[in-house]
Amino acid sequence: MIDLEFYKSKLLEKYKEKNDDEMYERYEHSLNVCKFMEKLLDHYQFDIDKEKALLTAILHDYAKFYTMDEYEQLVLEYNLDSYVLNAPRKILHSLLGRYAVNKDLGIEDEEILSAIEYHTTGKDDMTLLQELLFISDFCEEGREGLVFDNARDVAFVDIKKCVFYILDFKIKFTLDRGLSLDSNTQVGYRYYKKFKNLNSDSKLDNVLECINRNLVKDVVIYDMTSRHPLYDYVIVSTTSSYRQMEACVSYLKDDFDIKGAEISEGWTLIDLGDIIVHVFTSDDREKYGLDKLYASLPIVENKIIK
Repeated sequence: MIDLEFYKSKLLEKYKEKNDDEMYERYEHSLNVCKFMEKLLDHYQFDIDKEKALLTAILHDYAKFYTMDEYEQLVLEYNLDSYVLNAPRKILHSLLGRYAVNKDLGIEDEEILSAIEYHTTGKDDMTLLQELLFISDFCEEGREGLVFDNARDVAFVDIKKCVFYILDFKIKFTLDRGLSLDSNTQVGYRYYKKFKNLNSDSKLDNVLECINRNLVKDVVIYDMTSRHPLYDYVIVSTTSSYRQMEACVSYLKDDFDIKGAEISEGWTLIDLGDIIVHVFTSDDREKYGLDKLYASLPIVENKIIK
C-alpha cells in the first residue's frame, strides 16, 4: 500500500527547500492534478493501479524548482546526453523529473517515471498512465479559461480525443509565439490526430460540396498530414473569373469558421484551420506553380468535383 500523504509531505518539503514565491501555488497544482486523476479513474473505472496513478500525479512536478546546477548534476550522475539541458525550463523539469524522484525518493517503477518524463510534452502511443497524467496536468481545476473548460469536457468523453485536443492547443500556442516545437509533441500530434473530435474527411467533403457550384474546376487535393502539424489538406483549384472567386469565399464564410483569407485578382487563399483552399485563375495557377511545389505529396481522390 502506498502512503500518499507521506509523498505529499515529501513534495512540500522539497518545495520549501527552494523558498520560491510560487512554491505553494505549484504544490496546490500537484494536489489538483491528483484530484483530477482520481476523478478520471472513478469515471472510467480503468483496470489500473489507482494508488500508483495518484502517486504519479503527486510527484509529476517534483523537479519543478531544481536549479540548473542540480539538473546538470542529474545529467552527470545518470550519464545522460548533456544536450537535454538545452530544453526549455518548462520541459526540463519533466524530462529530468524521473531521475530526481528516483534519486531522492527511490522510485523505480518505470510506468511512473515515464509518465513524469512526458507529462509536459506528450509523445506518440502513450501508455494509459502517461495519457492520464498528461490530461490531468492540463485539465486540473486550478487552470482557468475556455480551452481548459473544453479539455475537461472532452476528458470525460474520450481520453485519446482529449490528448489530441491538448496537443493541438500546445502546438498552436507554441507556433503563435514563434517558438520551437518539441519533437515529442509533434510526433504525438501526428499519432493522436486520428482520434480527434473533428472528422476531417467529412469536413473535406463539406468544403468540396460548398464550392461545387460551377465555381471551380481542375480541383486537386493534397494530403498535408506528413508535411505540416496543423493542416490536413490543401485544395488547389481554378476558376474562370474574379466574380466566381469572390463567390467561393462568400459560400465558405457562410458554412465554415474562416481563420483568414487573402484575396487578389488572380489568387485567393482561404484558411479553414485544418484545410487550406487556393482558388486561382488559370494564368496565375500556372504562374505560381503550387502544384509543382506539392508534387511530392499524396493526392486525395476527389469524388465530388471532377
